[in-house]
Amino acid sequence: MASRTKAVFTGILIVILTVVVTLGIFEVCLRMFKPQKTFAVTVNTWDREVGTKHIPGSRGFVITPQYEMDLVINSRGLRDREFPYAKPEGAKRILCLGGSFTCGYGVAAEETFAKVLERLLNGDEDETERWEVLNGGVGSTGTAHQLAFFQLEGYKYNPDFLLVCFSQGTDFWDNITCGLYSLESGRLVKHDAPRTPSRRIQRFVTWIPGYTTIFARSHLFNFVKDRISRYHFRDLAERIQVIDQSEVEQTEEELTWKLLVAMHDACADIDCRLVVTAIPLPNTWGWYDETLELIESMGDEEIPFVDLGPDFRRSAEGGTQIIYPRDCHWTREGHELAANCLYQFFAGAALVDSLNPGS
Repeated sequence: MASRTKAVFTGILIVILTVVVTLGIFEVCLRMFKPQKTFAVTVNTWDREVGTKHIPGSRGFVITPQYEMDLVINSRGLRDREFPYAKPEGAKRILCLGGSFTCGYGVAAEETFAKVLERLLNGDEDETERWEVLNGGVGSTGTAHQLAFFQLEGYKYNPDFLLVCFSQGTDFWDNITCGLYSLESGRLVKHDAPRTPSRRIQRFVTWIPGYTTIFARSHLFNFVKDRISRYHFRDLAERIQVIDQSEVEQTEEELTWKLLVAMHDACADIDCRLVVTAIPLPNTWGWYDETLELIESMGDEEIPFVDLGPDFRRSAEGGTQIIYPRDCHWTREGHELAANCLYQFFAGAALVDSLNPGS
């Protein structure tokens, strides 16, 4: 019996050593011949109501060849300091919603355009009116996620302005594939977010011991994670085919516009004003045709649009590095530039009063 137990134990040990050595060989080979660009501990999780959200009280990081950043999430899921729902007396609040650009991938929390804007608006210590600018950005989200978040959670902060940072490179697509909303006979209909197999895997691996210290910094782990991510988006693409074959008539542009109108109406219900900005294209610092149509529609509905394009174009032509070349997220200088553009919009007393007649 003792010899049989010893043989079983030895066999298990050999298997474990073989697996460890094999994984080690793959790790070394990837580091030498195919190094992975990004190491990350995600702070995102699947949520039935809003699709993707931050895990409250979580901490993660992103490491690329161009930058390293910490992601520290407060108790209510914002990459920001703690804010009570109740707004301080005499204060004005701006709630910023958007994807990874708003969240601030590539910079420290205090370097995001939301926090730079807050400091600019509060620059004069003698001013009696104080501003709070809340960073509600969540990576890998689009307008649909942001509408769902605002209706479920964001409105509780009683913002005076809802600033939505639109990503024309991904949001049109994300709004369709996330499955949170559809158009039925031209009417916006809310659904529970679909939970793909890769999302289930994502939630499981975050509980693995050593995930935040060893695995997330492993080239092999990130290689596998990248493949799982591709599978996730392939799964979403298959959902597009299902949507297109159904009786539901919708397009990326129409759905996105309906989402913005719903945001506008939700803001009006709490005496808040929707303001939209967008991320210019790095090659021209301009807009896609579908984005131009969206901007034109916003003008017809008197939804303010802050155009970052001209300032970003001038800054880039002047030699300022406002994006990371490969990653394409904004650098610290890019966030400062965006904040200054937004400051020109929000700081004008006459403009602010006209947007909020009762203020």
